[in-house]
Amino acid sequence: MSAKEKISSNNVQYSFSLQPEICVLESPQSFCHQTVVFEFIDQPPHNICIYIKQNLASKQCYSSKHRSIFNYVVNTDTSIELVIEDEITHKILGITEFKVTKYKPVRQRRRFSWNLL
Repeated sequence: MSAKEKISSNNVQYSFSLQPEICVLESPQSFCHQTVVFEFIDQPPHNICIYIKQNLASKQCYSSKHRSIFNYVVNTDTSIELVIEDEITHKILGITEFKVTKYKPVRQRRRFSWNLL
């Protein structure tokens, strides 16, 4: 599953997809350790940085020269917003959400046919 989003820089629109966009935790104590792949449909605008909105220390910058796919490692137990930023101007190009949800087993009712004749 991937989300197609658009960002703009200097009045030019760029499309990218985030994959995966959701992580399912099996137990309440577990963390989602996932490599998120940002794939730009067109050549990205500039060198970009990706980071978690609530944690500026998580910033990773990438050279976009001849490259359109970027890997970013996420380790979280809650949903987070990922920010794509221009490395030179520090202008925010886009924000996308990486969702985390807890696994809830589905209980099925069993219907036993009791025919007492």
